[in-house]
Amino acid sequence: MLDLKKGSPEPEMALKDAQRRLANLTAAELEAQQIDLWEDMLNEPDAALSAKMFTFGFAKTFDPHDSSTPAKPFPEPFDRPGLVELIELWANSSLLLVEKSRQELISWLFCTLYTWETIRYRNKFTFFQARKLKDAGLGPPKLALLWRAKFIINNLPGAIRPSYKEHRRDHILELDSTGSSIMGISADFDGFRLYTGSGVLADELAYQPNAEGGFQAVHPTLGEGCRYTGISSPNGKNWFYRKAYDRA
Repeated sequence: MLDLKKGSPEPEMALKDAQRRLANLTAAELEAQQIDLWEDMLNEPDAALSAKMFTFGFAKTFDPHDSSTPAKPFPEPFDRPGLVELIELWANSSLLLVEKSRQELISWLFCTLYTWETIRYRNKFTFFQARKLKDAGLGPPKLALLWRAKFIINNLPGAIRPSYKEHRRDHILELDSTGSSIMGISADFDGFRLYTGSGVLADELAYQPNAEGGFQAVHPTLGEGCRYTGISSPNGKNWFYRKAYDRA
């Protein structure tokens, strides 16, 4: 199994060795290996390590500029150590705010992490929030937050791909195996009190007109062990900036 623990020696050699071994397997051997690695990921007691195994070992992102092979794995962890560090922070934080830029895969990373959580744990209920519902839900358009979660699941190997239900009217993706769900919502959503939320991913928080009010509305509804993640490209020294840099 690829060792992605923080500070593990020679991660590049370990990954390349794993890639060589997988390249020489028959289809049946490859499927068996994928199932074994999937079970290792699900049963790994270290949540951060399990999340890394899912992100770098299974998850795919969507490249809109490559029509022939749009599904792309994340860059290898030693090429993007910042992503590994963010996974560590996310797994150990109840509140995380991250400033992003377009080429850093930050939106994909956190969609992947909440998708991992939905697959691994039972009875989670996560909100994916964007300024407009069309940018948070199942799509269209492509690259809406919940559309990304669906893309990640659909591009898992068939032998391990979990089944799910789409509730398109409410923009909810529900996993059959765990009963966990992700719901896409807009910035003006006022129904938090109707749900027992376990997590929130708020995208482009610096551009949401009432980001502070939205945070204050949802944060009390999250129970112990739940998390709020806000990500955004910069937009001046507003509430997101002050909160992210602890300058309230």
